[in-house]
Amino acid sequence: MEKKDFLKLTEKLLLNYGFVKIGKTFFLDLDRAVIALRKTSDPFHAGRYIYYYNICFKDIHEDHPFNNKEDYKNMPEDLGVYKDVACWVEWAGKFAKTYFTPEDYSEEEWTSLWCEALHHAFDPLRDDFENYVRENLGPEKIGMGIAQKKAFMERGLIFKK
Repeated sequence: MEKKDFLKLTEKLLLNYGFVKIGKTFFLDLDRAVIALRKTSDPFHAGRYIYYYNICFKDIHEDHPFNNKEDYKNMPEDLGVYKDVACWVEWAGKFAKTYFTPEDYSEEEWTSLWCEALHHAFDPLRDDFENYVRENLGPEKIGMGIAQKKAFMERGLIFKK
């Protein structure tokens, strides 16, 4: 697939999943979290991309509104470690690399793999937030800051004292 087609298709699939694009970032606003998904290029190999995300937990940022584009652009980010698209799709044995080169995929193949990856990564945050975060995004696993963990614990959310 050509670079331009790859990027357009990826954007279309993100929008179809429910993301909104603000600037160069895609945001997915869920009941208890907002996900910011970004694309970057491989500095050593032209034409290769990585998609990574970060999460804002609404439970610990009750005072941060999500009313307009600036609110999303300036959202707090709670994960200490960025998660990338390779983490989403390695589980299925489809990819063993981090960066993606558009020429490696047909439109049909990329659509199938990308949709599968989106559902695998974000459906649990949408459908089973509490258990998913407790099991997969615990403070020790993601490098959550002390303030974030304390805020969750004070509200009795996700992590127990």
